[in-house]
Order: sequence, then structure tokens, then C-alpha cells
Amino acid sequence: MTNDPHPSILATPLARLAAAEHNANLAALAGTGPRGRVTQRDVLSSLGLAPGESSTAIQRHAPPPERLPPLTEGSIRDRSSAEQAVARRMAETTATVPDFQVQTETAMDPMLGLRERLKDVANPPPSLNDFIIKAAALALRDFPLVNASYVDGSPELHPRINIGVAVTTEGMPMLPTVTDADTRSLGSIAAETRRSAAAVRDSTIAPRDLDAPTFTISNLGDLGMTAITPMINAPQAASLGVGSLRTMLVQAADEVVERKLLTLTLSGDHRILPVTDAAQFLSRLRELLESPLLLA
Repeated sequence: MTNDPHPSILATPLARLAAAEHNANLAALAGTGPRGRVTQRDVLSSLGLAPGESSTAIQRHAPPPERLPPLTEGSIRDRSSAEQAVARRMAETTATVPDFQVQTETAMDPMLGLRERLKDVANPPPSLNDFIIKAAALALRDFPLVNASYVDGSPELHPRINIGVAVTTEGMPMLPTVTDADTRSLGSIAAETRRSAAAVRDSTIAPRDLDAPTFTISNLGDLGMTAITPMINAPQAASLGVGSLRTMLVQAADEVVERKLLTLTLSGDHRILPVTDAAQFLSRLRELLESPLLLA
């Protein structure tokens, strides 16, 4: 059972989070999103914040952030209101979304070779995650149901491909969004992900940079995790989990060679996304990453 007082209101997850943080009444807001959906920007505007104001401005209007004491042995840390809101959303998603997972391994050696060459000519050079964002965006063009949302019992296809990239700060994940990722160059994606990640960590991220991604990527490779099974960011149809690079011995033709392998896991919503579409999307993503010149 959810603690959301307005479960039937059509609103984005970030709008619900903002409403929970600021005790805003979603039922009283006129949504400006697709099909009248209430967006985070609608909630912030109702609080007297102009669209695009930074998180620093939000902090001036809202109560100061909760300062949590350090943990000592046997103590229990109280969660902030924002963390509680995220936890409620996760619990609701787990209880209501019939999810499934498909997984594949990708040889990243060609992409790593291309990235090494780009270091001399690109500023900033694209990271491994930037290549994955671009490849996922191109694969989403071919499989629009993976880029859909579950709304009012049916899939809603999105005309744009906006990819949310999970960034964790002080224990709470945020999703700065790379808008129109399929039409951006690798250089543009690299510049945007660095700017937004720095803004998240400095608490200067603008609300417009967080609202309404259509697909989510969570990468825990830098923490040494072999694979991650991501939670679906409802109402999105799917989320992608990225593990760490591993050097493995594999059979290639008549010899055993070293390869840099990466595990990719896609979580999908059974209500709108067929498993076959999910598997074909992941196969296309693997193809693009193993032939990185296709991303140019």
C-alpha cells in the first residue's frame, strides 16, 4: 500500500518527489506535461520558483536540509524526507511493476581503442558511460517500446529520447537527463554528463536538468560491481544496469585471447514491453558498442 496521497493523479516521479518534499498538493496543480501530466517544474512553479532556478534557489525557499548525525555503534540513522520519498517510490514500484531482466556480455576492446585515440583530439574525451548513452539512444530509435512509459493502462510512446543517468550523492540517487541523446554527438554528451554530474555533487543542478527522462542508465562499474540489476524508474518501460569492465580469456576462432567484457542488464515492465523487444534492443546495443564507429 502506497503512502502517496494522490496515487491516481497523472504526475512524473520527480513531481511526486518534489510534492512530498514540500507538502505540495498535486491534485490542485494543472499539469503541463504530455496528457496533462504534472511535472516537477509545475510543482516548483506552484511554490513560487521560476522554471530553471537552481537547487541553490530551491534551498532558499525551502527549509534547510536535514543534517544527519554520524552513526555510532548500535545507533539508527533517521532518513531525510527526500530519502523517505525515494524509498516510498521504490517500494511502490516493487509492489506494482511486474518486471523481468535480460542480460548480455559485450566485448569493449574496439570501443576502448577508439576512446584512447579520441583522448588526443576530444576535450573532454568521452567516457565509457558516454559511449553507452549514445549507443543506447540509437538502439532506442529502433525499439520505441523500450523508450515508452506505462500510462493509464497502456504504453505512451515518447517522441524524444531523453536518458537519465543515475548519479548518487549523499546516499540519494538523482537523474540528470541528457535530452535528445540520439541526435547529440559523443562530444556533446561527454560535456553534458560532466557538467550535470558536477552540478549534482555541488547542489547547483537546475530542475529542468532532472525532469522527465524516458529511459534510465545506472552504472556501478566504478565501484567494481560485476553486474547490476536496475530497478525500473516508473512509469518508464525499462532501465539499463552497467557493470564493471573485466579482463577475461575467451575462445576466438582457433585461439584463446584476452577480451575486456562488460555485463549489461535490462529490467523491463511486462505490462508494455515484450521480452523479445527487450532482448533485441540489448542485442542492438551490444552490436553498436562492439562497432563503435557506428556511433559517429
